[in-house]
Amino acid sequence: MSARAASDVRGADPSDGADWLTEREMSLLRTIRSDEAPALASATDALMRTIEAGGVIHVAATGHGLALVLESFHRAGGLACVSPIWDPRFLPISGAREATAAERTVGLGGPLAEGAAIEARDSLIAFSQSGANVVPIEVAAAARSAGATVIVVTSREHGAAVPTRDPAGRRLADLADIVIDTHVPAGDAVFRADPAGPTVAALSTIAGVHVWNLLLVGLAERSRAKGVELPVWISSSMPGGDERNAELIARYANRVSAL
Repeated sequence: MSARAASDVRGADPSDGADWLTEREMSLLRTIRSDEAPALASATDALMRTIEAGGVIHVAATGHGLALVLESFHRAGGLACVSPIWDPRFLPISGAREATAAERTVGLGGPLAEGAAIEARDSLIAFSQSGANVVPIEVAAAARSAGATVIVVTSREHGAAVPTRDPAGRRLADLADIVIDTHVPAGDAVFRADPAGPTVAALSTIAGVHVWNLLLVGLAERSRAKGVELPVWISSSMPGGDERNAELIARYANRVSAL
């Protein structure tokens, strides 16, 4: 673990751990907003171009990164033009050891990307804490070959601390047009109640959700300025939600197979 990451991990009296963690998370979200502002702006511009061109925003991840795929797909307040790239083998609750092995298996990412039918007008957002596992790298490489814009959401620090598992020596960030750094420390977890005990409380999920929401806010602002209507899901429990969502499904079902 790097010196900076070590300083971000707290060995504290358990009585103030909840307060410390809350402040740590808030600090992280502010850092992403300030330090990644240029990358967020570039990514928002790219996604806006995809939407205006009638394209699709593909989202990809493995392991617990699939929480971010779920966050971005078919959710109230989210975009209907989002298509998830994933496989049940990557889901830890389908078998934790098998999921870890699958995300490291050479040759799985390419067929997934091929099945997604990525086009040049599309964008890909790949979420990965380390950027070292081979499947997201293969998906990003395929998207890049298709001419799509590749946006990578990752921890640069974690990536620098671990070897890549890609036989070609590539890291996920190497395939990106735009990299958004989550600033999550290597190892992900940040709290120790006992200096000799385990580190708990991983931050990569909350960081990734924050990045996604910042992109949505940026798109909402740009769409208003451009007079473009965003294809946004409405909660199905709200009046008119089912009708609006049925229209969006009809619009995108031919390209988003998960609908």
